[in-house]
Amino acid sequence: MAVRYRSFLRLCQNWPLDPTKEGRDIAVHIRRKVAEGFRHGENTKVDEVECQRVYTALEKLSTNYYKNKYPTVKNVTGALGVDVEDCKLAMSTDSIRELDEMTKSYWSKMKEFATKEDKMKRQCPGS
Repeated sequence: MAVRYRSFLRLCQNWPLDPTKEGRDIAVHIRRKVAEGFRHGENTKVDEVECQRVYTALEKLSTNYYKNKYPTVKNVTGALGVDVEDCKLAMSTDSIRELDEMTKSYWSKMKEFATKEDKMKRQCPGS
């Protein structure tokens, strides 16, 4: 079991963190799941078959196994043919926040403004 645990730790160390995906980064999620799965470290009892299946799948993802096995034309992703860099930008936390802000209704924006104004008045009673 110790070998399996160390293999997962090594896999987590090699998986890059993506600072543009705050709170949604797959590397953080995988690290959390490994910590939950191996609560007792090397002494954790796990299903060997399931553990090997999960490890193999994660290893293939982390080494870009499928990207290399099925190369695409240029540097595009998905059926829409969007450039990889454009896709990363669109999926960044900042872009998603901007999109959420743009799609808010007028009424939602007014309620937020009123709430902020009330908080400011409570903080500064003399205004």
